[in-house]
Amino acid sequence: MSKLKKYQMFIDGEWVDSDTKKTFETLNPEDNKPWAVVPEASANDVDRAVKAAQKAFEGEWPKMLARDRAKFLRAIGNKPSNLNGLTMELILQLNKELKSNHLELE
Repeated sequence: MSKLKKYQMFIDGEWVDSDTKKTFETLNPEDNKPWAVVPEASANDVDRAVKAAQKAFEGEWPKMLARDRAKFLRAIGNKPSNLNGLTMELILQLNKELKSNHLELE
């Protein structure tokens, strides 16, 4: 069996593990086999994430026009490395073909 990919949580601009270090395996819906290890967020992790999100909305983001926010988000999603990563996530989680996923993200 191949090694499972390990993911972290993105909280306040950083990739982090759960403060409890607990994880769990997530299953591929096609064959019900584990494909990744993800953090098991604690209540403290959730609180930190919510506070970070609230802090983000106290900055420039809410002052931006909706079209500018959309442009920013599209730029992130359109980077080839991000697009390929998103495509692989969709394939593994939704069991779709690579071609249809690329069309969905375009």
